[in-house]
Order: sequence, then structure tokens, then C-alpha cells
Amino acid sequence: MDIIESLKEKLNDKGWRLTGQREIIYLVFQDLPKGSHLSAEEVCDYLRQRGQKISLSTIYRNLKLLVRMGLLRELEFAEKRKQYELKTGSTIHHHIVCVQCNHTVEFEDNLITQQSLKQTQETGMKLVDCQLIAYTICPEALKMGWPAPLPDNWMCSRCVISKQVEQAQVDEKVKLRVVFKGERVALYVPEELNTSDSFREKAKSIKGWRYCRDDFGWYYPLDRAVEALNILHQGYDTEPELEDAIALIKQRHAEYVSKFGWHN
Repeated sequence: MDIIESLKEKLNDKGWRLTGQREIIYLVFQDLPKGSHLSAEEVCDYLRQRGQKISLSTIYRNLKLLVRMGLLRELEFAEKRKQYELKTGSTIHHHIVCVQCNHTVEFEDNLITQQSLKQTQETGMKLVDCQLIAYTICPEALKMGWPAPLPDNWMCSRCVISKQVEQAQVDEKVKLRVVFKGERVALYVPEELNTSDSFREKAKSIKGWRYCRDDFGWYYPLDRAVEALNILHQGYDTEPELEDAIALIKQRHAEYVSKFGWHN
């Protein structure tokens, strides 16, 4: 099942709608490298850098909802600073955090989970999540004289390298994303393409195009989506892979023709 369709189904089951903002915020975490954590402010900056303007209050509200749905985890690594990560699989992991530079290391320990589950069951409650955060000081902070005050923006070398690697991984993941929207296919492209006059001219040359200002997606009918994808991907990686995306579009179009007896 498509990521967005799965998200829509989970929200609908609980009586909520899949709004453009919820979709965009959730996809931020889907696109991040494994082990990445973002605060609401960082999500806001991430989206603004990509030309998507969503207010910080809207981001806070939807992050809370996605946590309540069990799709994200809420973490508090520093005082009054919550961060969020994608909740994947059934394995629960924990964190070691430097309180000076916020460098974070993930680890797993089934004994912690088992003990938490045992204590929860004995009280008649249901375990929703289990988090152990070990607050530490990294060796470089100690050498710098901690607990004496250090510059607010100081980070140890491991933290700097980790952030550089994460940013490189995010940059590598710049893709043209293909998302099915009922009888249409939405194409989401990197900001540098979306602001290009030549690209927009090509995007509008394909019959049946629509541009959505809410989610910055280019929408095409199923019978034009393959043409659009071939013209617009321009050497960018696609998600799913180009051949898989084309096969899925053709399959979805055939299903609609068979079910409804029409060609859009």
C-alpha cells in the first residue's frame, strides 16, 4: 500500500482527515535518514527551505496528532525542547544524549522493554511507548571545562560530523516523488525545479495538469501521468524508482478503466 494511502486509512479509522499539512509533515520524517530527530522548529525550517510555508502552530498541532496516532515518537532530550522521530517497526530503541551539544546515540535493550511491559501489565495499563534517555557529557565538553559555561552553539566534533553526514544524506535524497491521489497522480519536485520557468512551462504543456498551492504538487490524470513523469523527471531520481512508478501508474489506470469503464 502507498505511504500516503496507508496514512489516510489510519487517520480515517480514527475519525481524522488527511490534510495537505499532515501529509507534508509526515513525509518530512519519511525522507529523513534513519536515526534523525527534528524539533517542530526544525521541521518548520526544513519546509521553508523547500518553499512550503506552514505555520509553526500548525506543525506543533499535527506533530502531536501523529504522535497520538503512533506514527511518530515524541522525545525530550533537553529541557523544554521536544524532538520527534519516525516510529518504525516493533523494536523499541533508547537514547544516550550529551546535555551540552545534544549529540545523540541510539541503542536497543530488550530487558528495559520487558521490565516496562511487566510493570505496566501488573498495574492493568497498556504500554504505548517505552523510552530510556541517558543524559551524559561527551569527552570534548569535559575537556572544554564543563560544567563551566560553554558557548551556546558549541558542538563536539562527533556531533558536527554527524550533522554533516545527515545533511549529505538528505541532499542525496532529493527526488521527484510520485503519489497516487485517487484518479490522479501527484508529482512533487525539488524546489529548484518548481521555481524554474522552463520546468513550469513543460509541466503545463501536458494535458490535464493542475498545480496545488496547498501541497506544491503537480497533478495529472492517470492516462497522462506516464507522459508527465518521462518529461519532468529530468535525470532526478524518482520515488518509487522510475520503472516501478511507471508500472504502478499503468496498473492503477487499468484498474480504474476496469472498475469504472472510463478513460480519464
